[in-house]
Amino acid sequence: MQTGVAASAIRIEGCRPGAVGTVARMVAIDSHAAAGEGARLRFFLVDEARQGRGIGQRLLDQALEFCGRAGHERVFLWTFAGLDAARALYESRGFRLLEEHSDTQWGATVREQKFVRER
Repeated sequence: MQTGVAASAIRIEGCRPGAVGTVARMVAIDSHAAAGEGARLRFFLVDEARQGRGIGQRLLDQALEFCGRAGHERVFLWTFAGLDAARALYESRGFRLLEEHSDTQWGATVREQKFVRER
C-alpha cells in the first residue's frame, strides 16, 4: 500500500500563474493513517463559480482511482451537514455516513460528518 500525501490542483486557463483565484479545484489524499482508518480525502474544493459543471465529479473520480491504484481499501472524508450537493456526490460514489457530531469551528456550531467508502 502506498502511503503519503498526493494532491491535485488545476489552474484556470487564461489566468496568469500565481494570480489570486487561479485554482479551480483541488483535493489532497492523506494516507499516513491508511493502515488504520484508510486514505483521507482533504481539501476537496471546487471554486464556487465553477460548481455544477461536473468538475467535482471528475475530481472525486480521479482521487478514488488514485486511491484504488495505491491499494487503499477504505477512503474517508469529513464534511459539514447542509452541503447537500456534496453529500449527494459522495453517496453516488459509494460513500456512507459513518459518524456525525456537533462541534464549534470558526465561532459557530456546525454538524461535522464523516463519510466512508470501502471497496
